[in-house]
Amino acid sequence: MTVPGDLLVAVFDLPVPVWVTGDTLGTHAESGLGPVRFQVHTPVRASDGRVSAPPNLGLPLDHAIVTAEPWAHLFAAFTGDDSAIALCRIAITARRSDHSAKGAAAIRWGGLEYELAHRIDYWFDQLRGWIEIITGQDLDPEHRVYDAQAPGHGLHTWNPDLADFQPPGLLTMSTPHILPLPAEAWRSVLAEVEQGNEPPLEELLSRDARAAHRRGHYRRAIIDAATAADIVLNRLVENSVETLPSALQLEVEDPKKIRTFGRNITIADQAEIQLAVPVHRLRKLNDARNDAVHHGHAPSASKVAKIVQISIDLLASHGPYPR
Repeated sequence: MTVPGDLLVAVFDLPVPVWVTGDTLGTHAESGLGPVRFQVHTPVRASDGRVSAPPNLGLPLDHAIVTAEPWAHLFAAFTGDDSAIALCRIAITARRSDHSAKGAAAIRWGGLEYELAHRIDYWFDQLRGWIEIITGQDLDPEHRVYDAQAPGHGLHTWNPDLADFQPPGLLTMSTPHILPLPAEAWRSVLAEVEQGNEPPLEELLSRDARAAHRRGHYRRAIIDAATAADIVLNRLVENSVETLPSALQLEVEDPKKIRTFGRNITIADQAEIQLAVPVHRLRKLNDARNDAVHHGHAPSASKVAKIVQISIDLLASHGPYPR
């Protein structure tokens, strides 16, 4: 069997494995970026006991590149779903005839293959943004956080008994709690990327705050968390303008008036806007933000985690994707 000349077939190793539920395997869905449109095919569960096998495209996919790496893999993690698996590779198919009408201005260089290669990394970056805000998975390929680390890597200490320098030989390991992406959400995020839709800014900032905390960037974590909460609270205040006292209405409706996060907290408190997060917790987040911005202060990792959680709780109840 040969691949039809009109069909482009590609295998893409995901820069970071994506945890999905079992019903995501063996599916195909439309996606793309810019002028490039394609179908994404996920692997299937193998009948011979292997965790996964290449997608069934009805094509000769027994080439070395197809079998060199696992398509999906089980890693140590708490998922709450026995069917969950980490997606490592996908297959991509595209019809050249679907792009012929777009002309040379849309498909550059040597054709569809080159355009796909030019855009695939950015496509994954857009895709991971949606997955991260839905599941909380950390999928940043540029700044990986590993579950197994060797403290003091590169350090060798003198051992008088052996008359030699020896590495410390330490290893720290953790088992993460993972929320896998369901099949319906997988299809949905592929479609969002194809349509050029980005996640809401406050959700991306919340994601960035969580990622910064994991990497020890505590000031950035506080600032991003507070900015995400500020966007949400500002929207709540503006949506409640008709119920505010007249003096507060004039302030909120004044296009020249820029309200700070602290001022929005005060307005919400005075107007008794119903919030899922108590005002005193929001003030704590705002104080931490001011200390981080104006004084360069950042508390310990555990304290920053509690501060970031305030923003997460506000978005969970009042953000664009309640959960």
